This record gives sequence, structure tokens and C-alpha cells, in this order.
Amino acid sequence: MAWTTGSQIFGQIIESLVDSDISYDDRKIVYEIVLEVFEDFDARDLEECLDLDKAFDEVWNEKYPPEIEADEEHDDYE
Repeated sequence: MAWTTGSQIFGQIIESLVDSDISYDDRKIVYEIVLEVFEDFDARDLEECLDLDKAFDEVWNEKYPPEIEADEEHDDYE
């Protein structure tokens, strides 16, 4: 069963970690662990947490690399 409040809860975790004195690298480790747990429990819309912390963004983009825009893929052929 999916739960949509996961992104709100994860967002609060991110905000709390950003406000703490936890280092960037340590926050990345926490995000890797917590992201896996949230996904195991079928949390939805976690991409809504992007732009709250660069450390989270880095973890997210490593797991889900941004797709190349369709127009950019074909620029070489024009």
C-alpha cells in the first residue's frame, strides 16, 4: 500500500538534518539509508524533497540519474 505523506515526512527529516551540525557526507549516508527504508514501505513522491539539501539531491541523482531531454539527444544529428 502506497503512502503519500512520505515526502512530507522525509522533507521534515531533511530540514532537521540541514539545521543540525551533521556534515554533508554524514547527511548523504543518512539519506541513503532512510531513502531505502521509505521506498521499501512504498512511499510516494519523494522527488518533492529535491532542492531542500544538496546532499539529498546528490543521493537522489545517483540513484535516479536525470534523463536527457529528448531534444538534447537529437541535437548532434541536426
